[in-house]
Parts: sequence; structure tokens; C-alpha cells
Amino acid sequence: MSDPNEIINERDDIYRGAWKKAGLMMEPVADDVANLLKVVPEFFSPWNIMMSKMARILGSPHNKDHWLDIAGYAMLVVHDIEAQNETVSSS
Repeated sequence: MSDPNEIINERDDIYRGAWKKAGLMMEPVADDVANLLKVVPEFFSPWNIMMSKMARILGSPHNKDHWLDIAGYAMLVVHDIEAQNETVSSS
């Protein structure tokens, strides 16, 4: 399947407009997200991806990959925080 319209239609059947829902979910916290990007820019991407996965869950809640992806990105942040704490502790 290489036709972009086919891919879009197939994915929309699964995720039911998740790309729109993600934007709507993020809009009320846009200022906070902009602040996150300034304060800890390395956390912005995981946060953004987790929100997108949460929007996908609304369309396909039994897809365990979404849940695992959220857990994985959260653990990346946890590992980074732990590494930063170790650096501060050893200084």
C-alpha cells in the first residue's frame, strides 16, 4: 500500500481522528507546553508523543502498543531524571 490516501483511510479507521483529538487535547495547555519546552526541552518530545498516544487510545483503547509506548516514553524521562540526580549528587 503506497497510496497516501489509502494509508490515511486505513489509519483513520483504526485511530478515528486521533490527530485532531491530540491537537484539541493539547490546546488548553499550550502555554504550559511552551514553558515546558523552555525549561526542559528534552521532555517536550516525550510529552508530545505520549499525548498523541493518548489520543490514539480514544480510538483503539485495546491496542496495547499505545500503552506500552506511553510507558516507554515515561521511562525515558524517568531515566533522564535519575541520571541528572546522580550527577547532582556526585558533584
